[in-house]
Amino acid sequence: MFDSPADAQKMLAAYLDPPAIVEVVKYLQPAIGFTFTSRADIPVGATRFGGTPDLPKGADWPRPPAPPNAEEIAGRGNADAGAAMRRHMALNLPYAFIAQIDLGETAALGEVSASLPSEGRLLFFYDLSVGPWETGTRVAKVIWDRTPKADLAAAAVPPDMAAEDALERRQSAEIAQKFKLPPPDPKAGTNYLAPARAAKPSRTLVAVPLSTVEGDAIPKAERDSYTDAYQEFYYGVLEKRPDARNQLLGPPEPEQDDPRYTAAAVTLLNKEFPSSDEWKQNRDTIMKNAADMVLLLQMDVKGWMQADMVEGTVYFVIGKKDLEERRFDRVIAVYQQT
Repeated sequence: MFDSPADAQKMLAAYLDPPAIVEVVKYLQPAIGFTFTSRADIPVGATRFGGTPDLPKGADWPRPPAPPNAEEIAGRGNADAGAAMRRHMALNLPYAFIAQIDLGETAALGEVSASLPSEGRLLFFYDLSVGPWETGTRVAKVIWDRTPKADLAAAAVPPDMAAEDALERRQSAEIAQKFKLPPPDPKAGTNYLAPARAAKPSRTLVAVPLSTVEGDAIPKAERDSYTDAYQEFYYGVLEKRPDARNQLLGPPEPEQDDPRYTAAAVTLLNKEFPSSDEWKQNRDTIMKNAADMVLLLQMDVKGWMQADMVEGTVYFVIGKKDLEERRFDRVIAVYQQT
C-alpha cells in the first residue's frame, strides 16, 4: 500500500489525524502488493488474478480430492447451500483458479520475497463453492511450476466447469428478475471463473491489524492508542481500496481473527472447529505455532470476482518450515467474512 514510511505519512495526511499517522507508520510491515491493469493480452506465464492458468501443455486443470465427510460439510450450510455443495462435490468439479504469480517478478523485489522460490510460478486454486464451509488443505491447491514458459499453454476451461459457470449465471439472473433487482453484470465472475486481470507485484508496506500475530506483539501501553489509530486508518483508507487487500506475505488483514490462528489450531488439533474448551486448553501452543506460519496469499473475493453483492476473503497459509521445504501441498485455506 505504501512505498516507504515517508510515502505513508504523506498519503495519510489527507485522511488521518497526526497522532494516528504516527501510530500507524510506526508498525508498518513489508509485504508484496499488486497493481491491476485491464490489459487483455496477458503474456504466457505472467502474473494474473482470475482468467485461466498457464499449465504445462497437456496438463489437466486440478480438481479437489473427494472429502471423506461430504455430508457433514454440506450440513454446515443452510438448505440451499447444502444442496449446492452436495451436488458440487458429487460431480467432483474443478477448483476455481485464483491467481498465477511470476516468481521472477517477485524475486526482483529483493529481500521482501526472500522466503519464496525465485523461479517459475506459483499457481493458486481454491474450491470457492465449498471452501467457506471447510478449512484445511483439501479446498486449496498451490502448485510451484517451473516449466519453461515456451512449454506452457493457457488451460482450456473444463466442459463441466463451463456448464456450472453458465448455470450459476442463469440462476443469478432468475433471482434478480424474481426480486426485481438489477441484472447481474455479465462480465463479473462466478464461484468457478473470474475475469482475467493482469497484476504487477510490487514491494509495499502494510499497516498491522491489531487482531494478528504482529498486532499481538504491540506493547500493552500502546494498544489503546494503536487500536484507535488503526480503526481510523481502516475506515478512512483501506476500506475504500479493496484491491489493497490482495497481497503476498506480510501480516494478513483479517475479517475476524488472524487466519494463522485458525490454521495453527487445525494443524495442532486435526479438526476444523475446536470447541471453546479445546481452544482454551491449547491456546498458548496455538499462538506459538501461529507465529511460525506465513500468509502466502490473501485474496479479496469481491475483487477477484469483480462482482457486487459478494464478500469474503480467502487466506492461503503455510508453515515457515513447509515454505522452506517448498511443501506447497501443505497450504491451508481459511475463509472469513464479516
